[in-house]
Amino acid sequence: MITSLPPGFILIVGGLLAPLVPGRARPAYMLALPVLGFIQLLNLDAGQYGLIEFFTYTLVHVRVD
Repeated sequence: MITSLPPGFILIVGGLLAPLVPGRARPAYMLALPVLGFIQLLNLDAGQYGLIEFFTYTLVHVRVD
């Protein structure tokens, strides 16, 4: 997997693609999304990812301790 991809991104994109999955495969697909997000979270190195400067604030999407 891509190391700098936030785990929540997998859930958001997967949720948007859910209507395209056939009906019988959808429950397995919806179960696989959080599992993939958790695996992505476990593979992240310590640090901050997805930093965005907004006026004088820094928004951090993911911080791994």
